[in-house]
Amino acid sequence: MNIALTIVVSLLGFGAALSCVMLFVFKKTAERVVVVDGITTLITGFLVVLSFILNTSFILDIALIYAVLAFAAVYVFARYLERGV
Repeated sequence: MNIALTIVVSLLGFGAALSCVMLFVFKKTAERVVVVDGITTLITGFLVVLSFILNTSFILDIALIYAVLAFAAVYVFARYLERGV
């Protein structure tokens, strides 16, 4: 089980590092919003794995709330980009 958790955490870390690099590579705002959405998804994944490691469901609640707030933020920002102020 420890090997699987190590692989999952490593892949999540690699994805987060790659997303941070892509955040600086992309120039358009819409592309950056997509990258930030990916980063929030990876953070949610980290929270889920942390909940599994610590064997607590409280962190799953935090992950769920974080995912919903991240989705709402991306939705609002996409609407702002589409329509303007």
